[in-house]
Amino acid sequence: MTIHKNEFAQEILEGLPYQTPFFLFSKERIIRKFEEFQKYFPGAAIHYAMKANSESEVLQALFDAGCGFEVASVYELNMIKKIGVPPKKIIYGSA
Repeated sequence: MTIHKNEFAQEILEGLPYQTPFFLFSKERIIRKFEEFQKYFPGAAIHYAMKANSESEVLQALFDAGCGFEVASVYELNMIKKIGVPPKKIIYGSA
């Protein structure tokens, strides 16, 4: 695994003071992976399934990168409306 600037080295993770599980992510890596996905699916409208992770900063990073969203509940819809996702970038994937 290659560690990029602003990502997490094992020494940093081991030195954190947290004693319970926590979520740590790299916005840069999320955006880079989204852009990689776009590269391999040119012309596709990519929509992130919020059930995978609905952390507001993850959603904001993806939205800023141009991603659309797949929602499965009114709760999820309200979350992405708060960050300004327009209807044309939203699909509803539940019956």
